Amino acid sequence: MKKDDLYPRMVAPRLVEALIDSPVVLVHGSRQCGKTTLAQLVGQKRGYQYFSFDDSALWSAAQSDPTGFVDDLPERAILDEVQRVPEIFTALKRTIDRNRTPGRFLSEGCAGHLPGSTA
Repeated sequence: MKKDDLYPRMVAPRLVEALIDSPVVLVHGSRQCGKTTLAQLVGQKRGYQYFSFDDSALWSAAQSDPTGFVDDLPERAILDEVQRVPEIFTALKRTIDRNRTPGRFLSEGCAGHLPGSTA
């Protein structure tokens, strides 16, 4: 799919704004609504590396050692399908509490499957 074939992401400026002052930003919504596309479009321009928990090796590594997984992430990371590894949220919180660098993590996942979600 070419960039010209994509619908405009009206929320992109707000995502960029949130990354300027927040250590982690979560994009969530229903399946197939463009969360990954948005995260990649915004993140690619800013040097983010992309990690998807649809990859069974990444999923396994994050689930078995969430703290070690988060500690090994690059300075800017997109975490796709984050709802698949709920254990990672505590590790992310610990890392963010130690270092509140804005824009460190851009995570995304399906709204109905995130911890605490009622959808």
